[in-house]
Amino acid sequence: MKSLQLNPTFVRPRYGGGSFADIPALVQQLFAGGPPAALVPPGIPPGHRWSRVVTLFIDAFGWRFFEKFQEHPLLQRFVQQGSVTRLTSQFPSTTSAHVTTLYTGLPVGEHGVYEWFYYEPQLDAVIAPLLFSYAGDSARESLAAAQIDGRSILPSGQVSLTLAQSGVRSYLWQPSEFAKSTYTRQMGDRARMIPYLTLPEALRTLTQTLHNVDGPVWAVGYYGLFDAVCHLHGPQSPVSEAELENVLTTIERWLTRDLLGKFEDTLLMVIADHGQVETDPSRILYLDQAPGFEQLRPLLRTNRRGEFLAPAGSCRDFFVHARPEALDEAHAVLSNLVGARGEVHLLETLIAAGFFGPGEVSATFRGRAGNLVVLPYANESVYWLGDGRFAQRYRGHHGGLTPQEMEIPLLLLPL
Repeated sequence: MKSLQLNPTFVRPRYGGGSFADIPALVQQLFAGGPPAALVPPGIPPGHRWSRVVTLFIDAFGWRFFEKFQEHPLLQRFVQQGSVTRLTSQFPSTTSAHVTTLYTGLPVGEHGVYEWFYYEPQLDAVIAPLLFSYAGDSARESLAAAQIDGRSILPSGQVSLTLAQSGVRSYLWQPSEFAKSTYTRQMGDRARMIPYLTLPEALRTLTQTLHNVDGPVWAVGYYGLFDAVCHLHGPQSPVSEAELENVLTTIERWLTRDLLGKFEDTLLMVIADHGQVETDPSRILYLDQAPGFEQLRPLLRTNRRGEFLAPAGSCRDFFVHARPEALDEAHAVLSNLVGARGEVHLLETLIAAGFFGPGEVSATFRGRAGNLVVLPYANESVYWLGDGRFAQRYRGHHGGLTPQEMEIPLLLLPL
């Protein structure tokens, strides 16, 4: 197998004590006490048994944003009174992989929900797992409409189940548009799902839950609008910065009014799945439109309907399904097409280097992932246009290995 020669600016995921994948075990250890988990942030007493852990999941709140806003009163609380740790995302640095890891407790290479789009062998089609739809469908839940059972192709959340067996109740706050979706129901086994419309609403109902529930509680609130704004306007835009400042200020006001001094043995945790890097829609390379694609076309796999297994991954981590017998030739042709925009690596090389987790990957992951992976450099994008439904218009994106995408904060504050 070829050795991995990676761009020196890329960030490798640090599984086993320095990655998002270590957070689920940390959550369980916070309730159980006893031997410390692999990830033990400084300033947090190992072995202490907490009664309540409040986890605020801010999608796309990468380390670059923590550094930019570190003087904000909320973030200064964590700096001065709690714990601030720089972690890495998993690879791919995308929401699908990380939300699934948080609720299953498994790294991406084991649970197999590795990107926004991927090929699902059981359906012989490319799907969007979080939407529970066929890739490119405008509506959510088109797989459910086709009578596909989510339990047959999605993992089940095990963290809340494990916590429930130890007497810890889990409450998950999700945006109302997908709080009762197939994917969310799969992830929330033994958890109560609470839909919300606005962030202040979510935080106030979270407070009410903490007051009304006796016994240990894991309360998780997911907020995704910052990620959406960064996608549309770019992570450095004034619009994105205004959105994040509003989020931090809203949380700070809630913390001051509702939490501080109100609860004992309570820990506030702020996490993120990834950051974002700037992208330019006018510069994107669509492989299926590029000069030279005719040389690559016969080397690619198709499904039983003769359709290419694309797009898989994202424009920042594009997974290509080459015919196994033509893998070396496809690697060479694809590398030539990508050129100076990025790198192309064998999936097996990345697996061997531990990019998808600390151990072996699952058969589920192998069955879904393409055998070649395109890793664009910063500000570059490589994707697939198809019939036009996959055209990229974003000015910010994630999924790749740049520091802007891969570095994330873990913030802990005893209350």
